[in-house]
Amino acid sequence: MRDDRWHELDVRSHERDDGAAVRYAGSDGTRAGAFGWIGLGPDRSPLTDPRGQERRFRTSGAAKAAVDRAWP
Repeated sequence: MRDDRWHELDVRSHERDDGAAVRYAGSDGTRAGAFGWIGLGPDRSPLTDPRGQERRFRTSGAAKAAVDRAWP
């Protein structure tokens, strides 16, 4: 996906034209490191793993790449 589809709304959120977004939600406290970025689809549903748990990412770039793969 082309990175120019993403627009920085503020330092803690980025959004695509179709409404898909990544947001910094802070660490959930269950993992080492700061996995605070979450991905949201165009319908604002969270990006989840196969077990249905919300996926978290260390960087906004990693979250954006995962959202781009899930919702091209």
